[in-house]
Amino acid sequence: MLNNLDLGISIFYILGILAVGLWAGISHRRKSKSNAAGDYFLAGKSLKWPAIGWPYLPLIYQRYTW
Repeated sequence: MLNNLDLGISIFYILGILAVGLWAGISHRRKSKSNAAGDYFLAGKSLKWPAIGWPYLPLIYQRYTW
C-alpha cells in the first residue's frame, strides 16, 4: 500500500512534469507562429530526404515481419 509520503511524491512528480510540458509548449508557440507539425515531421526542411527517411525503415520492416 502507498503511504502519504509516496502518494505526495507521485502527485508532485506528475504535476511537475505537466508544468514543464505546458511551459515548453506555450513558450514554443509564442516564439514560432509557423506550422509546428510540419517543422517537426519534415525537420524544418533543413535535412535531405535520406536523413529523414532512414529512421522510418525499421518501422516498415517491422510491419512486414510481424
